[in-house]
Amino acid sequence: MVYSVDSDLNIKYASESVAEKFNCKSCDLVGKSVFAILDRMHSNNGKRDLMNTLYTGIPLQSATEVVFPSGPRMLSTVLFPIQDSDGKVVETLVVSYDITEHHEMDQLVRNKMGIILGYAEVLSGMVDDAEARKMIDKIKDASTHLQETLNEDRHTMSGAPQKLP
Repeated sequence: MVYSVDSDLNIKYASESVAEKFNCKSCDLVGKSVFAILDRMHSNNGKRDLMNTLYTGIPLQSATEVVFPSGPRMLSTVLFPIQDSDGKVVETLVVSYDITEHHEMDQLVRNKMGIILGYAEVLSGMVDDAEARKMIDKIKDASTHLQETLNEDRHTMSGAPQKLP
């Protein structure tokens, strides 16, 4: 989904994918206040991030859950400020990707890894065989490593805005 907002907070452009989320045509959104989109999305983070980018001129990337009229979705959004020759932000380009399925899969993997670690802990207390204990330790190590990797990925995809270089 792509749309742009001018410095007066009016929508200059809205892609068909944006309009589709609001059950209208893109021409119905152009010229309206950006809050026509943001208020209907129930996204306080989206409002805060857009205002911050408009006033600071700093690009931003974030991931957040947004509630559209058609239902909740997890979006990864990048805000690109467009500046005039004096450095004043005259427009902000907003590009959002729907990452709902990725987010749901990530949650499923996290839940399953927690279960596997729990079983490995239980088994390690029950097994006397040295070879079996080594196998359980490998499972625990692999599970712990995967969880750490997932946590690192979650941190970079969290709802916390990230300044872009």
